[in-house]
Amino acid sequence: MIIAKSVDGGKRGVMIMLNCETDFVAKNADFGAVASNILEVAINNKPASLDELKALNYTGTNLTINDKIVEEIGKIGEKIELSHYSVVNAEQVYAYNHPGNKLAAVVGFNKTTPDEMAKDVAMQVAAMAPVSVDEKSVPEEV
Repeated sequence: MIIAKSVDGGKRGVMIMLNCETDFVAKNADFGAVASNILEVAINNKPASLDELKALNYTGTNLTINDKIVEEIGKIGEKIELSHYSVVNAEQVYAYNHPGNKLAAVVGFNKTTPDEMAKDVAMQVAAMAPVSVDEKSVPEEV
């Protein structure tokens, strides 16, 4: 499950990816609630890395996010992993979540952009799955 959100008046976007093994779990409301809670913890605490996010307290418990994931693994019976966390800061940030939460994009603009245009760009980014933002940042293996 990939979820993203634009916050701070549209100046910051946050994205997390919580992986599981089956669609049955991915479509479960409890799994979605865990992912949403982790996203809110990330938004509110602004960790600098994925490891810092995993070490933060899961809201409403005495558990770290990492410990909560271990607890969910025991409850659900399949592997769950918080595999991605990213933040985009810009003059305007648009977060797009594709229905089903298997795809998302966070796009930063250097100036204010109409919401409909920002959404269209974010949808194109999500659909095209670019490997870089310019020629210089293309990985050698591509």
